[in-house]
Amino acid sequence: MNLSDRTEEKGRTLKGFPGATFETKTSKLRVFDRKGQLVVRKTASPAGEGDVKAQVKALKSFPEEIASHYPQLLGFNLEAKPFWYEMPYYDYSSLRMLTYYSTASASLLEAKLGSALTFLVSRLYPWKCESVPSHYFDEMYVERMRRRLAEIKDPHLREVLDAKEILINGRSHQPPEALLSKILDGGVQKEKLLPRRLCSTHGQLEFDHILFDVSGKNDEGFVLLDTSGIDRLSDPAYDIGKMWQSVRAKVDLLKEGEFELEYELRSGCLAIHAFEFTNSRHDISHDLCSHLKSQIQHSSGILNDPYLSVRSDFAEAIHLCSAVPFYFDPTDRGRKAIAFYLQGVLALQRFRTEHS
Repeated sequence: MNLSDRTEEKGRTLKGFPGATFETKTSKLRVFDRKGQLVVRKTASPAGEGDVKAQVKALKSFPEEIASHYPQLLGFNLEAKPFWYEMPYYDYSSLRMLTYYSTASASLLEAKLGSALTFLVSRLYPWKCESVPSHYFDEMYVERMRRRLAEIKDPHLREVLDAKEILINGRSHQPPEALLSKILDGGVQKEKLLPRRLCSTHGQLEFDHILFDVSGKNDEGFVLLDTSGIDRLSDPAYDIGKMWQSVRAKVDLLKEGEFELEYELRSGCLAIHAFEFTNSRHDISHDLCSHLKSQIQHSSGILNDPYLSVRSDFAEAIHLCSAVPFYFDPTDRGRKAIAFYLQGVLALQRFRTEHS
């Protein structure tokens, strides 16, 4: 797992040498040497215990044709806290790093993205399937977004989210709840938003979780990190919506704070004066959009799912809005959270324009 490609200037480097560590809100990763093999141990924090348990279960149960693109499970402990598991250190580059912090060409990125999506559609998604329960759509999409946005209590961020009008580049937008209501009440046909079936999905398919071997030794070599497990099957569009987040909404740059944002609140209106990305390669993701759209259309035929593309666009918007509370930081007055919120608003508006 190439944790060494996290740039030093971001303060997130975990180099591939014994003793190196990297911490998130849900886990701690540590590299060590075991008889000449570099090993990564992932130890769960209290908030990440469920994730680690689900990941171990998934890695233990995948058949070989799926397991070959997931970390090898070298050992684990789920008997006593803290829970942990071990995997090899993969000297690969994440798709996030290749896209924004390397000199990789758009054609290379398209090829890598395509190989990962082909694997998902041809192997992972067909592995396990079941019918769709009646509550799935409301629970997974509608209520999740509403619940996440409602739970935000910070006064300043609450004022931002309660604005009845959002002005971006002089254009007026409605907040997510109003846009969602219009989509559901009078827009896209409901059958286009309901999945044909639920499948085994990855669950957390951000670019940071897709690692590629770029050494030239194995063009098809890639590893997918941090699956959310297999206990709860989901809509393939849920997964692909996560890809859209990275390609179209550039969430990797939002997470790193590589954007400028200037705004003001006035009389119930959120006026955005500037919202732009500062990373020098941010435009390269534009080149990936048409490629991913074509790949999704092709995948739609393979899965016999005519509305996969429509639901993937919808999932992207819901993911962005639902992520807002996870990126709230009071030290910056919720700057990242507001950026996620704005991208969610734009994605919902784009969905309404294109599919209603």
